[in-house]
Amino acid sequence: LIFGEMNEEEKAIIEEKLIEVYRIKGITFEDSSLYKIENGKKLCGVCGGIAEYFNIDATIVRLLWVFLIFCVGTGILAYIVAAIIMPKKSELI
Repeated sequence: LIFGEMNEEEKAIIEEKLIEVYRIKGITFEDSSLYKIENGKKLCGVCGGIAEYFNIDATIVRLLWVFLIFCVGTGILAYIVAAIIMPKKSELI
């Protein structure tokens, strides 16, 4: 099934079904912005914000970031850039 060959009614039905599946799984579209958290942060809130964005535990993101720092070497620079660029959650509301 190719979406380009569907009429608008069929696309609307599929979109409604996808939204229902996301609702059942707890996925929301309101929180689709990437931001730094302010409550529960360890340094700047970058890992916590990324964890909320992907709906995973912040500890997993922090461990992956430590891996990037020690194994790849780009983790520190990436964290600093993210801390500067990402807005705080309160700034988006």
